Amino acid sequence: MITDGEKVKLLFSKAKYRVVVCAPYVKLSALKSLTTVIPSGVDVDVFMCLRAMDIYLGVSDIEVFDYCEERARFRLFNISNLHAKLYSADDEVLIGSANVTNSALGWVANPNVEILSPSSWGDPSVSRLVLYMKTANLITEDDVSKILEEVRALDGDAVKEIVNKAMEVSSDNNGIWLPKSSMPHILHSVYDKSVNKKHYTVGAIEDAVEDIATLNVPDNLKKSQFYEFVGLQLRDFVIFGAIINEIPKKLDEPTGIKIIRSFDAFLDQDECRLHWNNIILWIGEFLGDVFEVAPVSFEIRLR
Repeated sequence: MITDGEKVKLLFSKAKYRVVVCAPYVKLSALKSLTTVIPSGVDVDVFMCLRAMDIYLGVSDIEVFDYCEERARFRLFNISNLHAKLYSADDEVLIGSANVTNSALGWVANPNVEILSPSSWGDPSVSRLVLYMKTANLITEDDVSKILEEVRALDGDAVKEIVNKAMEVSSDNNGIWLPKSSMPHILHSVYDKSVNKKHYTVGAIEDAVEDIATLNVPDNLKKSQFYEFVGLQLRDFVIFGAIINEIPKKLDEPTGIKIIRSFDAFLDQDECRLHWNNIILWIGEFLGDVFEVAPVSFEIRLR
């Protein structure tokens, strides 16, 4: 069976005018493999999410900047809240879940399970992404220097503990987990014991305590580290991951409930709706820099 990487390479090999590579995580080796087949004279625009934490963790490579700078028709852009993945050659478009990494594109022994499906520039979800592309910032040497300074400033031990704990919890729970607390905004104050117990019911605090225990949050995290940990964790749990992957396609309540039920067929409609409402709150609290909830329709969408 053809890998997603080979599927993208086949698409790029037919380009005549412009290729677009759009994914939050970009590894140099994978980008090289994809772009070596592009015919000469074709413009190549690469969109990524350039963050110090991602460079530090190795999910993206800062060397991608030099690779693009050395090629006359390449441009590298930053979309700070990017989560969508898109590959195009002229009018042909693929969208899905695969980042520009060897594991996502199927070029390792045990690759990720990903999706890449044909789409078009006229697709409403793609049209929204195009708006972000049009206002994306071209990455400069100054940007790279600032990111490298931030990488050097990261506390290695603290970051590693956050990531390792998140991976442990995801493995222990097999990724199938839904929060009990419907008040995620109190989680940190419960965690650091600053919560005013007069303002909340015993049940609300107990639910928060149980979620914190289930997540196995490391002790003594700063508030920003606490939010970073929980945000990483939500992306790794399969139900949240499935929902997040649907957000670029205009995710509404019926779709969200359908996703939840696909993981637990024994939940009734009311239970699914309660879980959906909770998920909206958790995404808004811990991933609110990337996603937002529409005030009337309650759809989750990219900011």
